[in-house]
Amino acid sequence: GGDHEAGLASVQRIGADCLAGELWRVLALVGLEREADARTDATRLQKRVAERWVQPRTPTPGDIGRWLVSCTPAGIPLVRERITRHLLSAGIVLPDDLVPGREVDPWRAAP
Repeated sequence: GGDHEAGLASVQRIGADCLAGELWRVLALVGLEREADARTDATRLQKRVAERWVQPRTPTPGDIGRWLVSCTPAGIPLVRERITRHLLSAGIVLPDDLVPGREVDPWRAAP
């Protein structure tokens, strides 16, 4: 709980208009087992990301999930797994290649 509590305190100092801060708040809430709060915040976060999307097409929920993962230190496998599991717990949709246990092996030939 201590790291997650410290994370929530840091996010409060950052302010409510920072998407990265909102993402870390969602992750901290899941870590504190406050999934209902995390889902509420995740819904708001996804809407705010969609409103700021700059690509020519409207983002899918998976596009938003992929972008959120890219905002984290997901290059570290253990961190990536924890972050993706927390995002899924908060109701964030992730593409299959980011879901633990469903990753696609790029070296395996397609059937």
